[in-house]
Amino acid sequence: MGTTTKGALKAKKLLEKNGFEVISFHQNGTGGIAMEEMIKEGIFQGVFDLSIHEVAGREVGGLHGAIKSIRLETAGKKGIPQVVVPGCIVYYVAGSLDSLVPKVREKRKYFIHSPEATLVRITPKELIRIGKVVAKKLNLAKGPLKIFIPLKGFCSPDKKGSELFEPEGNIAFINSLKKDLNKHIPIVEVNAHINDTEFIEIVTKEFIKIMKEGK
Repeated sequence: MGTTTKGALKAKKLLEKNGFEVISFHQNGTGGIAMEEMIKEGIFQGVFDLSIHEVAGREVGGLHGAIKSIRLETAGKKGIPQVVVPGCIVYYVAGSLDSLVPKVREKRKYFIHSPEATLVRITPKELIRIGKVVAKKLNLAKGPLKIFIPLKGFCSPDKKGSELFEPEGNIAFINSLKKDLNKHIPIVEVNAHINDTEFIEIVTKEFIKIMKEGK
């Protein structure tokens, strides 16, 4: 939905500058699954996963939920290097604002992305469950894996003063993920927003490092 596009474009530029060929996928329910299937076919040597809201959408019933349960699993099972950022994990995609039932509009934060799409904030309780799901998927990893957490927000409307800012939900997700994640999997917390140049540079540098180590 474009809420991590700024960060993704920065990462793409840095990777290409370092000699990588980059193929990008939109996380719209089918894009991530197409990526998973191409990983299975052996097309990619590494995965830079910046946005995983398809996983959240599948759990809570969003329009862009992953159409198959394999999202966030294939790279780990194949053992190829990957860095994962839980970008956009804090919302699900709904239809127009008018399509939301009054209960949702009254009790949840939301961001009007377009006349046809509304991004709805996921509750802390739901994020605890999603944290467990993400951990279970990442625990399948047989190869190099590093997880990066942007402490100042997981998407453009998830920052102080913006429509989806709700720190307690972010903390609930992070704690749930850390609790269920295998202890040998490194998780790095960065005091920056997901779209900040500082954050993207840190993650990209580490991705390049694990790719070189894997050769």
